[in-house]
Amino acid sequence: MSTAGLPAASSPPAHPTPSHDARQLSPRPEVAAYSLDDEWVLYDERTGEAFVLNAVAGYLWQQLADSPTVERLAEVLVGAFGLAPAHARTDVREFVAELHRNDLLTVG
Repeated sequence: MSTAGLPAASSPPAHPTPSHDARQLSPRPEVAAYSLDDEWVLYDERTGEAFVLNAVAGYLWQQLADSPTVERLAEVLVGAFGLAPAHARTDVREFVAELHRNDLLTVG
């Protein structure tokens, strides 16, 4: 899974690791999300930056409204797309790490 359009930050903050899997994830309230065909656009009102997500990443972004954990997001990915659980966890961790590097979500 790719989060196309999410540039790496120059000095990323610490990002979620397997030890963070049980912590709740939430989108930052200043980040607006828009569906556009098969992609999603995230707009960070604080910085004026826009980020493009593919359809799967957009689907995961929508799930953040329920403040899930990494484990719960992986379960959703397994159910929706039939991925192996280990593969889903890896993909979700990468997705969450990219969002966190770009300060688009909070980990609580």
